[in-house]
Amino acid sequence: MKFYIFLMFILLISGCTSNSNINEVKSTTTVKDLTTTVEDSTTTLEYTSTTLLSTFCSLGNDTCFFEKAYKSKDRGLCNKITDDNMKFRCIARVEKNPRFCDKIDLFKVKDQCLWDMAYGLNDLSYCKMIFQSNLRENCIYSFVKDKEPNPFECLDLTNVTLRDKCIFYHVGIKTLSDKPYIDPSLCHLIEDIELETKCNNTYLKK
Repeated sequence: MKFYIFLMFILLISGCTSNSNINEVKSTTTVKDLTTTVEDSTTTLEYTSTTLLSTFCSLGNDTCFFEKAYKSKDRGLCNKITDDNMKFRCIARVEKNPRFCDKIDLFKVKDQCLWDMAYGLNDLSYCKMIFQSNLRENCIYSFVKDKEPNPFECLDLTNVTLRDKCIFYHVGIKTLSDKPYIDPSLCHLIEDIELETKCNNTYLKK
């Protein structure tokens, strides 16, 4: 009788050990499979981010690489640009580094690069470095309208159309103290009669 009880006890222990080993194998296999899946997914994502972005641009299509480099913030795509001036502008824009603008030897491209820096670094002084006067004043007007109001910059503009628009814009917006940047009584500074009339009718209290 004792022998049978002992035998059953041995069989019971063996069964538990066997099930434990099976579960351990299954668990190990599952973790390994998951690890492999994660690694494969990571590899796929890395491939997508570094390779597929440039797949859609044909060799020599500098504009395509320029736009995709900026959107993805990938300097590597800038290096695929064949035109050196555009390449330097691309790197400057992606890295927000004005030193690369200095490497550009075409005024037109260098001016565009400086505009990029003004907006990228939120610094109006780069607009003022632009060589072409019309582009320089457009950059200043756009900056004070889109980035940081500055009515004094309006009065320095030599382009009458831009100056009028700049004054009108600053009459219509208010400071933190709830006062207009340019007092409506100065609408008369606007040379365009139609815009001056609109300024007076819109903002000047009667």
